[in-house]
Amino acid sequence: MRTQWLSPAKLNLFLYITGQRADGYHTLQTLFQFLDY
Repeated sequence: MRTQWLSPAKLNLFLYITGQRADGYHTLQTLFQFLDY
């Protein structure tokens, strides 16, 4: 018997930190692609 498990993923093509907010979190610029495997 064969079992198959799905493993969705996200591929980050780029991720830039563009600044920091007053609450301590960073602002980001990103481009990503979802992958279904």
